[in-house]
Amino acid sequence: MKAFPSYNDADKQYNYINKGMDLRDYFAAKAMQALIADPKFREMVSVKEIPLKDALALHSYNIADAMVEKSKA
Repeated sequence: MKAFPSYNDADKQYNYINKGMDLRDYFAAKAMQALIADPKFREMVSVKEIPLKDALALHSYNIADAMVEKSKA
């Protein structure tokens, strides 16, 4: 499923159609914003000695995957 799909007939001569970003990526980006803003998340990551960027990606996509599954129901 895509977020923000757009189709523009004016661009058909160039075979340009913007299919939008994946809904999973959109959900992950939103989840990442919330995780970054949560001081408890940063504290948890520092205790586990996981690089922040790796923890953000892992948890953001876990949340996104759950949201995509729920949206299918």
